[in-house]
Amino acid sequence: MSDFVFAINADEISAGEAVMVKIGDKFYAICNDDGIFYAVDESCPHEGGHLSRGLVQDGCLVCPVHLWAWNLRTGKNSAGRPHLLLNTYPCQFRDGKVYVDVSGPIKPDEGMNFAGLGEES
Repeated sequence: MSDFVFAINADEISAGEAVMVKIGDKFYAICNDDGIFYAVDESCPHEGGHLSRGLVQDGCLVCPVHLWAWNLRTGKNSAGRPHLLLNTYPCQFRDGKVYVDVSGPIKPDEGMNFAGLGEES
């Protein structure tokens, strides 16, 4: 069962940026990749860096600590360490707002369709 909750107004996140938000007791990084929105864990699974301070581009979020790029769709990293995955969460963009399904992360093998995440539904 999905549990989409309001995360942030879309106009508060410029393209190429990530912003930290707290939903319940958990922190997330909401990312704007040229108008497509993603939600991931705020803490880097490698060394705990604040991912909301990273650069977002070409479907990846670059951690500011060691400059590893994390794929925003799959959670895989550019360092070739398959045992380290970044948790990603489904997002919806409605009425200028970003909503996140906080019921649990997407499993990399679920093959989620992310088309249209930047368009109003």
